[in-house]
Amino acid sequence: MKWIRAIAFSIAAMASFTPPSAAQISSEPSDAGDGRRVALVIGNAAYGELGVLTNPVRDAATVAKALGDSGFTSVTMATDLNIDAFQRHLREFRRVADGASVAVIYFAGHGMETYGKNWLIPLAANMTKAENLPLETIPVDLLLTSMGGATTKVLVLDACRNNPFERAIRLGAGAAVRTNNQGAGLAPIGQAALPNGMLVMYATEPGATASDGLPTDANSPFARALASELPTRGVDMRLVAGGVTERTMALTGGVQRPFVTSLLGRQPVYLAAAAAAPPPTSTPSGDALRMFNRAKVAGEQGDCQALVDLMGVFPSGEINARARAAAQTCRSTYLARLSGRDRVPADRVAIDKVAIDHGVRPETLRAVMRVEGGRDGGYAPDGRLLILFEPQLFSRLTARKYDQSHPALSTSASGRIPYPRTQAERWNQLAAAYALDPETAVAATSWGTFQLLGMNYRGAGYGSATEFIAAITRSEVAQARAFISYVQSIGALDELQRLDWDGFVFRYNGPTRGVDGQLARRMAEEYSNLMRMHEVAPPPPPIPAAVAVTETPGLVIPDLGEPASRSPALAFAFVALGFGALLRRRAA
Repeated sequence: MKWIRAIAFSIAAMASFTPPSAAQISSEPSDAGDGRRVALVIGNAAYGELGVLTNPVRDAATVAKALGDSGFTSVTMATDLNIDAFQRHLREFRRVADGASVAVIYFAGHGMETYGKNWLIPLAANMTKAENLPLETIPVDLLLTSMGGATTKVLVLDACRNNPFERAIRLGAGAAVRTNNQGAGLAPIGQAALPNGMLVMYATEPGATASDGLPTDANSPFARALASELPTRGVDMRLVAGGVTERTMALTGGVQRPFVTSLLGRQPVYLAAAAAAPPPTSTPSGDALRMFNRAKVAGEQGDCQALVDLMGVFPSGEINARARAAAQTCRSTYLARLSGRDRVPADRVAIDKVAIDHGVRPETLRAVMRVEGGRDGGYAPDGRLLILFEPQLFSRLTARKYDQSHPALSTSASGRIPYPRTQAERWNQLAAAYALDPETAVAATSWGTFQLLGMNYRGAGYGSATEFIAAITRSEVAQARAFISYVQSIGALDELQRLDWDGFVFRYNGPTRGVDGQLARRMAEEYSNLMRMHEVAPPPPPIPAAVAVTETPGLVIPDLGEPASRSPALAFAFVALGFGALLRRRAA
C-alpha cells in the first residue's frame, strides 16, 4: 500500500465547502445501503515485555461510546486481541458490514511499516524477524477488505506510535532486511489503492508518531478530538475529519497533524444519524439473524470457519445452536466438496494477465507452477488439488496434542513420518487428520499448483484456511491470484520480477530449501525452457514483385528472394546481375 497523499480538506477547502441543504440532511441517497451504521472498535494495550500503552483501551471505549451516541446500529468493541482473536473479529465484521450504509473500523495500538506496507500488531506477536510479519501481524489491507460490502467505509488508525519492534526486527533479521525498510509511524496510502466509498484517517501524518497522551490523561489527543466530532449531526464526514484535524492540532500545539485520504463522490455522507436514534442493543435480533444467514452462505461455499467464528460471537442461545449444527454439516462434507467437479476450465490468458498485472513475465509464473505442482495445473487425475500434508506442522499447530495418540499423523521430529507416494494416500492421510482437527489439518497442508500452505490464507487474501482452499479448488486463476498475493505479502515479488531465483526460493520455500540451490536451478531451467519454446523468429522481408522484361514479351525473370540475413539491396544486385547475363546471351 502507498499511504496518505494529502489531508481531506485544508482550512481553505473547508471554508469554500457549501453546507448541505436541509433536504439533504433529512434524507439519505437512494443507493446508500440498508440504512445500518455498524462499527468495530479495537484497542490493544497490554504488549507484554514491551510494556503497556497508556490509552488504547480507554480510547477504544470512548470512541465506541461516541459512535453509539451518533446512532450507530451496532458497535462491537474488543480489546487486547491476539492474532487469532483479531482475525476472528475481522471475519465476523465483514459479514456484519455487508450491505450496511456505513461501516467504521477504529484501531488503537501498535502499528508499523515495513517494505512500504503497513501492519497492525496483535498481542504476543513474535517480531524478531521481518519474515514473521505475514504470520504474526494484521496487514492494513485486511481491514479495508473487511468493510468491502458496505456503501461507505471508514478506517481510523491511531496506530502511529513509536515502534518498539523495529530494533528487534533489525537485530533478528540479519542481511535479509534492507536498510531503511522500516520507518517511524505508518506508510502513506495512495487514493488509487482505495476502494470506492472509502475514507482513511491517520492520527498523524505519514512517517510521524502520534502522542499516546500522559498517564494522567483520560484519552490520547486524537481520540479526544475524534470522540468530540463524531456525534455532530447533519455534517458531511469529510468536514467531521477536518474538525478532528483542527481539534488535534489545537490539543498538541500544532505538533500532531492527522491526515486523511478518501475516494468519495459528491454525495454527502453522515456518520451521525440525522435524528436521535435509540441506543444500540448489544446483540440486536435482526443483526444476529443476518449474521447467521451470511455465515451459513459462507459455509455452503466452503468457509466452515465462518460458522465456528459465529459460535464464538454468540456463546449461547439460538444463534449458537444454529451455527453449531451448520458448522457440523459444513465440516462433515467439506473434503468431499473439494472434488473439483465444479472447477472452471483453465484460462491461460487470464493466468498470464495475473502475472503481467504485477510486473511478472508469464513464463516466470509458469516456471514456478511447473516446479511446485507439475504440469497439470496443480490437479490430480481425479480432479482434486495436489496436496502434501505436513505432520510436523500439524503437531506444532496443535501444540503436540496428538503426538502420542496418533504418531502416524503428528510428530515434532522432521522426517519421522514419510510422505505417502500417491495422491490418494495423501488425501487419506489428510482425512484422518481432519477428523481430529478440521481447520488445523487444512492449515497444515500444502495445496495446488503453487503448493501454498493452508495456514498462509491471510497472505493469499482470504479470511480463513477453509475459505482459501475451497476457492482455489475451483479455478487455476484463483490459484495464480492467491500465489501473487502471498508473494507480495512476504516481500518476494521483487525477486520474481528480477528473476532472482535463489532469493525467491529463500523467501518462498524457506532457508533450508535454498541451501543447495537445487530448487532455484530447477526454476531457472524451466524458465529458460519456456522462453525457448515461445521464441518466434522475425519474419523474412517481403518478396518483391516479379520483374518483367519488356524487350522480350513473355520473358519474366523472377526474384526468388534471399534468406532473411541478407539485405534487400544485395538481393536486388543479384537480380540485376542475372538480368544482365540474359541480355548478353541474347546478344550473342
